[in-house]
Amino acid sequence: MLPVRRAGGRASLTRTYAEAGSRGAFSTGPGVELLIIRDAVVDDETALRDLFRRSSLSNERDREALLAHPEALEYTAFAFTQRRIRVAVEDDDVVGFAAFSLASRITELNDLFVDPDFMGRGIGRALVADVVATSRSLGAAQVEVTANEDAAGFYEKAGFTFDGEVATRFGTAPRMCRDLDPRVSPTRTTPR
Repeated sequence: MLPVRRAGGRASLTRTYAEAGSRGAFSTGPGVELLIIRDAVVDDETALRDLFRRSSLSNERDREALLAHPEALEYTAFAFTQRRIRVAVEDDDVVGFAAFSLASRITELNDLFVDPDFMGRGIGRALVADVVATSRSLGAAQVEVTANEDAAGFYEKAGFTFDGEVATRFGTAPRMCRDLDPRVSPTRTTPR
């Protein structure tokens, strides 16, 4: 069961914290006492937009290109209505989020962002673990991501493997995947 509501055929964020529920609490690295990962709610929209912008600009390699294209720093309404968004919360503050979609047994990890002040504390790792667990529960066989070049090592440590290069708006980027069921490929139903 997806915790997003459908209105006129389009998904929307869950309306209240009570409706959102929680997958659980995670113990992460130093500086984070207790991390809760839950579904995003409408009240999170401003925090998600701010976190997206600040986290995007924290990467020195991409900063100049992003500032030259300020529209790339806006978290779009499409993301809020067409993707499932999980947020990491510490002391009632959103400190990270992951957005993903599922089609044909493949989960696409569309976005993974952590507040720059909380990077290196296990929040990204906890969000990936949550996406993997959620994807498995929904029957996905694989999680795929187009990684920022600087994040490729992070994804490798999280169990993803390199699957080629893809063109993006700002150049090429590593395409990575993580099999959730090593016996079955998402594009075929026979064991390997």
